[in-house]
Amino acid sequence: MPEMWLTEREEKIIDVLLQNGPQTVKNLLDVTKMSRRTLYRDLQNLQASLTRYGAFLVKEDNKYQLQGDFSAFKHAEKIIEWTQSSRNVAELILLLMDQTTLTQIMTHFGISQPTATADLKIIEQNMQRNAAQLSRDKGLHIVGSEFTKRSLMVSALKKSLTTLEILKMSPKIFADNKIVNRLSYDEFAAINSAFDAEDMSNLSDRTQALIRLFFVTTLLRIKTGNLIPADDERHPSKDALEFVTRIASHLPGNWLKLPEILYLATITDSLYFQQNDNLLFAEKYDADFINKVRQLVTVVSDEVNIEFVRDNTLFSLLNAHLRSIFIVPQLFEDEKSTFIQSIQVEHARLFAVIDKALTKVFGKQFPLDEIAFVTLHFTSTLERSSVVLPMQAALVTDRGRISAEFFARTLKTQFPFIESIQILQLSNFSQDMANDYDIVFTTKEMGKDFIKVDPDFQASNFNDIAHAIRKIRARMDRHPRQNQHKREFLNIQDFLQQSQQIITDFNIKELMNPADFEGTVAAIVADIPWIKRQAEVVKVLVKRFTETPFGIPGTNIALVHGISADIVKPYFAIVDLNQAIAVLGSDKQEMTVNRILVLIAPQNVNDITNSILGRITSSIIEYSLYTAIYRSGNYEIIYELLNKIINEALQNYGALAGNV
Repeated sequence: MPEMWLTEREEKIIDVLLQNGPQTVKNLLDVTKMSRRTLYRDLQNLQASLTRYGAFLVKEDNKYQLQGDFSAFKHAEKIIEWTQSSRNVAELILLLMDQTTLTQIMTHFGISQPTATADLKIIEQNMQRNAAQLSRDKGLHIVGSEFTKRSLMVSALKKSLTTLEILKMSPKIFADNKIVNRLSYDEFAAINSAFDAEDMSNLSDRTQALIRLFFVTTLLRIKTGNLIPADDERHPSKDALEFVTRIASHLPGNWLKLPEILYLATITDSLYFQQNDNLLFAEKYDADFINKVRQLVTVVSDEVNIEFVRDNTLFSLLNAHLRSIFIVPQLFEDEKSTFIQSIQVEHARLFAVIDKALTKVFGKQFPLDEIAFVTLHFTSTLERSSVVLPMQAALVTDRGRISAEFFARTLKTQFPFIESIQILQLSNFSQDMANDYDIVFTTKEMGKDFIKVDPDFQASNFNDIAHAIRKIRARMDRHPRQNQHKREFLNIQDFLQQSQQIITDFNIKELMNPADFEGTVAAIVADIPWIKRQAEVVKVLVKRFTETPFGIPGTNIALVHGISADIVKPYFAIVDLNQAIAVLGSDKQEMTVNRILVLIAPQNVNDITNSILGRITSSIIEYSLYTAIYRSGNYEIIYELLNKIINEALQNYGALAGNV
């Protein structure tokens, strides 16, 4: 006799009938607390399914009762109730861990063939978006690289567990989770013990939880014989390697071989060590990915005619967010999500532009929830930044000027993108004057084109004001005025001294260079007097460029950069080549360059020098206008550009000088 499986609701009906005998529909409704429709559906299902066990559910005299062989009920197993999303996640984990069949999925989850087939269709669509396939050859299984399969597994586990549950995993948490408890607890316990033995205070809970899941998944895959190929070439940073090695030292035996350590270090680089703002002088730098993030911001800026490219913070946020998407893909999105729908409605134009731009730049389709999150990064930039879309406002009122000025300052504090607010008396205001301002606030009702504020200047309706401003911004179609970069707290005197040294040393030289890249780098280094062991520095620069090529696509320039203990001081220069050479661009395509940008620094530089180099970095890789200047500008033009970059920073820091 086959094993009996019952849903929680079916089990409740059976218990009532076994204990109390024949029952009317009304009695069953009262006891089970089901809706009439649900009860009738479950009764029909039981009438159809019980016959295979020799039992029967019959209706006599308007009462339902059980007849036949009841022995199967003693050993009946309860079918776990699943939501659509949780079932899809559990099915994916099953497919990733081993081959299975349609029949096994139907039995495992207690679903019909049409439901199982529909689930597989959903899984198939999600796999296609993430460089994998659902294969039906000799059973059901996921086809893809080991890297992809592990990322999918981590994504599935992440959807099944909260951050706190991952960090505090216990036998009870594990047993109570109907998705995760189908795996092995030993791997979770081993990894959490290893992580808890180390100081993790520098990692956020979310980042640490993700990294732990990659370690857990790695152990699970190793256990089933699914290894990272030995010839898999990865070049993680020294910091990431040290991190993974420390964790591995707390694991029993020699569980992690070198390919697995390199893989986990690469993941750790992406999720943590490559998330800082000044990436160029990080030991490992994904030039191609950074170039695509920059391209995304540029494409969106051009399409909506708003200079998002001017905001440094947006670039950093997008780099971190998009990098994590590619490492941990989003699965089984809910298209009816109120979050997605609200973003689509309130920011319809920007959402559509970003949807197309993501596909164009990254060559893949993104799920709606990720498009919504990226859109949110752009919209929050509009509300946070004073440089992307600065606005001029007027406050039209018949109230006293002192109270009006106080309220204007409050508005500027609340909405930093408002550059200025001019206070106008109601009696002197005409409709034509509104054309001189981006926003007009009024204390009287004056029509839908104006934003009404509290006549007593009470700061009580800022949410309404913010909503009204968003509507106005959605109709705007212009480039903003030039403005300053973001503020940072630095020592002004030190900043001036160290930035002046870099500007003073800057030069553009012509070089009679050999035809190959390495020879050209050697010739460049030979001409820099403050390098100790030139051959060692050449090796560093060539190795760095080989691992992360930095020819800038669509230009004639390449960036040669690196750090070394043999470099005495920071140095930025440009070298015009006598003959063009072939190099790889950041997009891994061969290109020809005749101008080399050289940016080098000692092994250890202070925060101020690091910040200055970071600003030069940003000007090279984040701003198309500046890239064009570096591409063809002469000494005077680029010298002025460097001064401009640093002077803009100093103007921004000036207001903070008293605090440092």
